[in-house]
Amino acid sequence: LDFSLYPLSSSYTGPIDDLLIFAAAVKRAKLQMYILNREVYGNMLPTVDEFQSEAELHDYYEDFKMTILLNHGEIPQSAYLPSSPRDLDNLGFAKVYMINLKRRPDRRERMVSALRELKFDYTITDAVDGQTISDKDIERLGINPMPAYRDPILKRRLTRGEIGCFLSH
Repeated sequence: LDFSLYPLSSSYTGPIDDLLIFAAAVKRAKLQMYILNREVYGNMLPTVDEFQSEAELHDYYEDFKMTILLNHGEIPQSAYLPSSPRDLDNLGFAKVYMINLKRRPDRRERMVSALRELKFDYTITDAVDGQTISDKDIERLGINPMPAYRDPILKRRLTRGEIGCFLSH
């Protein structure tokens, strides 16, 4: 493929980035380009000139980093990029709690990665698993769901999972 930059079109005024150059090279070579969504091979970022300020750009990349951590796990630190250690900071909150089901260690690991990256001082609390709550447990705990209550959208009573979530919080 010839990756030299040719004018994309006389009417195009948007940003020029590596994806556009690649797509133009594929088109010039008369090849088909396919998008495969079954595997994650990387992420597409907007070009820097789409942001209004450096603070907006910084916030975008922090949010992007958290999305990667939560969806795919740890991001390895490059040996070629400097690391900037920060003190723990809970953004004004006295305490940060992460509530997690014991049967979901995958979620726990992703959240711990994100909390570490954010430099939060946090405490992990096991969630009440609604799948393990019996009718006797509900009665013993004094939980009395309103008999006439129905979810306004799904038109059903509370699920065990929702009761577990309520008890966890």
